[in-house]
Amino acid sequence: MPYKRRVLIRDFLLWGFFFLFIALVFGETIREQISFQYKKIKTYTDNFYAIRNPQVIRRLRPPHPVSQEIKLASSFREPFVSFTPEDWDEFWSTIYGVYPVGEPQEPGLPNTMRQLSEEELRLELVERYQKPFVNFKERHWKGFFSIVFD
Repeated sequence: MPYKRRVLIRDFLLWGFFFLFIALVFGETIREQISFQYKKIKTYTDNFYAIRNPQVIRRLRPPHPVSQEIKLASSFREPFVSFTPEDWDEFWSTIYGVYPVGEPQEPGLPNTMRQLSEEELRLELVERYQKPFVNFKERHWKGFFSIVFD
Protein backbone atom coordinates (compact mmCIF):
# COMPACT_ATOMS: atom_id res chain seq x y z
CA MET A 1 0.00 0.00 0.00
CA PRO A 2 2.70 2.57 0.87
CA TYR A 3 4.40 1.77 -2.44
CA LYS A 4 1.22 2.61 -4.40
CA ARG A 5 0.87 5.89 -2.53
CA ARG A 6 4.43 6.86 -3.39
CA VAL A 7 3.86 6.01 -7.06
CA LEU A 8 0.63 8.01 -7.07
CA ILE A 9 2.29 11.02 -5.49
CA ARG A 10 5.26 10.75 -7.85
CA ASP A 11 2.98 10.51 -10.91
CA PHE A 12 0.88 13.37 -9.67
CA LEU A 13 3.96 15.56 -9.19
CA LEU A 14 5.40 14.60 -12.58
CA TRP A 15 2.16 15.40 -14.39
CA GLY A 16 1.79 18.58 -12.36
CA PHE A 17 5.28 19.80 -13.33
CA PHE A 18 4.64 18.80 -16.94
CA PHE A 19 1.43 20.86 -17.13
CA LEU A 20 3.08 23.75 -15.29
CA PHE A 21 5.90 23.72 -17.84
CA ILE A 22 3.41 23.69 -20.75
CA ALA A 23 1.43 26.51 -19.16
CA LEU A 24 4.55 28.63 -18.68
CA VAL A 25 5.92 28.03 -22.17
CA PHE A 26 2.70 28.21 -24.18
CA GLY A 27 0.46 30.14 -21.77
CA GLU A 28 0.21 33.38 -23.71
CA THR A 29 -0.49 31.61 -27.00
CA ILE A 30 -3.12 29.43 -25.39
CA ARG A 31 -4.73 32.46 -23.74
CA GLU A 32 -4.85 34.34 -27.07
CA GLN A 33 -6.31 31.34 -28.86
CA ILE A 34 -8.97 30.83 -26.19
CA SER A 35 -9.84 34.54 -26.29
CA PHE A 36 -10.15 34.49 -30.08
CA GLN A 37 -12.32 31.37 -30.06
CA TYR A 38 -14.51 32.93 -27.35
CA LYS A 39 -15.04 36.05 -29.51
CA LYS A 40 -15.84 33.88 -32.50
CA ILE A 41 -18.39 31.78 -30.60
CA LYS A 42 -19.92 34.92 -29.06
CA THR A 43 -20.39 36.50 -32.50
CA TYR A 44 -21.97 33.33 -33.88
CA THR A 45 -24.37 33.05 -30.93
CA ASP A 46 -25.24 36.75 -31.12
CA ASN A 47 -26.05 36.33 -34.80
CA PHE A 48 -27.99 33.14 -34.14
CA TYR A 49 -30.03 34.66 -31.34
CA ALA A 50 -30.38 38.00 -33.08
CA ILE A 51 -34.14 37.79 -32.72
CA ARG A 52 -33.75 38.43 -28.98
CA ASN A 53 -31.22 41.21 -29.35
CA PRO A 54 -32.96 44.63 -29.66
CA GLN A 55 -29.83 46.24 -31.14
CA VAL A 56 -29.97 43.81 -34.05
CA ILE A 57 -33.66 43.17 -34.63
CA ARG A 58 -35.84 46.19 -34.26
CA ARG A 59 -38.54 44.98 -36.63
CA LEU A 60 -40.24 41.60 -36.65
CA ARG A 61 -41.80 40.27 -39.84
CA PRO A 62 -45.54 39.75 -39.46
CA PRO A 63 -46.68 36.16 -39.97
CA HIS A 64 -49.20 37.11 -42.70
CA PRO A 65 -48.42 40.47 -44.35
CA VAL A 66 -51.32 40.17 -46.85
CA SER A 67 -53.13 43.27 -45.55
CA GLN A 68 -49.94 45.30 -45.89
CA GLU A 69 -49.41 43.96 -49.41
CA ILE A 70 -52.94 45.03 -50.39
CA LYS A 71 -52.43 48.50 -48.87
CA LEU A 72 -49.09 48.91 -50.67
CA ALA A 73 -50.58 47.79 -54.01
CA SER A 74 -53.52 50.18 -53.68
CA SER A 75 -51.49 53.15 -52.40
CA PHE A 76 -48.40 53.00 -54.58
CA ARG A 77 -49.52 50.87 -57.55
CA GLU A 78 -46.36 49.85 -59.44
CA PRO A 79 -44.32 47.73 -58.81
CA PHE A 80 -46.52 46.23 -56.07
CA VAL A 81 -49.54 45.47 -58.28
CA SER A 82 -47.49 43.15 -60.49
CA PHE A 83 -45.56 41.43 -57.67
CA THR A 84 -45.52 37.64 -57.64
CA PRO A 85 -45.30 35.73 -54.34
CA GLU A 86 -41.52 35.40 -54.89
CA ASP A 87 -41.24 39.18 -55.39
CA TRP A 88 -43.14 39.79 -52.15
CA ASP A 89 -40.86 37.35 -50.36
CA GLU A 90 -37.78 39.20 -51.63
CA PHE A 91 -39.35 42.56 -50.72
CA TRP A 92 -40.15 41.47 -47.15
CA SER A 93 -36.69 39.94 -46.80
CA THR A 94 -35.21 43.32 -47.72
CA ILE A 95 -37.35 45.07 -45.10
CA TYR A 96 -36.98 42.56 -42.26
CA GLY A 97 -33.72 40.78 -43.13
CA VAL A 98 -30.41 41.08 -41.31
CA TYR A 99 -27.24 42.20 -43.04
CA PRO A 100 -23.55 42.08 -42.13
CA VAL A 101 -22.12 45.17 -40.44
CA GLY A 102 -18.94 46.31 -42.15
CA GLU A 103 -15.81 44.24 -41.77
CA PRO A 104 -15.13 41.78 -38.93
CA GLN A 105 -13.21 43.20 -35.96
CA GLU A 106 -10.36 40.71 -36.50
CA PRO A 107 -9.45 38.47 -39.43
CA GLY A 108 -11.11 35.10 -39.02
CA LEU A 109 -14.10 36.40 -37.04
CA PRO A 110 -17.58 36.38 -38.61
CA ASN A 111 -19.44 39.59 -39.35
CA THR A 112 -21.95 40.85 -36.83
CA MET A 113 -25.45 41.16 -38.25
CA ARG A 114 -28.15 43.80 -37.94
CA GLN A 115 -31.19 45.15 -39.75
CA LEU A 116 -30.95 48.14 -42.03
CA SER A 117 -31.82 51.55 -40.60
CA GLU A 118 -34.64 53.48 -42.27
CA GLU A 119 -32.13 55.58 -44.22
CA GLU A 120 -30.25 52.49 -45.42
CA LEU A 121 -33.59 50.86 -46.23
CA ARG A 122 -34.56 53.84 -48.39
CA LEU A 123 -31.31 53.56 -50.36
CA GLU A 124 -31.71 49.80 -50.78
CA LEU A 125 -35.31 50.12 -51.99
CA VAL A 126 -34.40 52.88 -54.46
CA GLU A 127 -31.62 50.67 -55.79
CA ARG A 128 -33.80 47.54 -56.12
CA TYR A 129 -37.06 49.11 -57.24
CA GLN A 130 -36.51 52.33 -59.20
CA LYS A 131 -40.18 52.94 -59.66
CA PRO A 132 -41.83 54.35 -57.47
CA PHE A 133 -39.14 54.92 -54.83
CA VAL A 134 -36.89 57.20 -56.88
CA ASN A 135 -39.58 59.93 -56.82
CA PHE A 136 -40.52 59.58 -53.16
CA LYS A 137 -40.54 62.67 -50.98
CA GLU A 138 -40.41 62.62 -47.18
CA ARG A 139 -44.22 62.40 -46.84
CA HIS A 140 -44.31 59.42 -49.24
CA TRP A 141 -41.67 57.62 -47.16
CA LYS A 142 -43.63 58.28 -43.97
CA GLY A 143 -46.77 56.83 -45.56
CA PHE A 144 -44.84 53.87 -46.93
CA PHE A 145 -43.19 53.04 -43.62
CA SER A 146 -46.45 53.46 -41.72
CA ILE A 147 -48.01 50.80 -43.97
CA VAL A 148 -45.01 48.47 -43.91
CA PHE A 149 -44.39 48.64 -40.15
CA ASP A 150 -48.08 48.66 -39.20
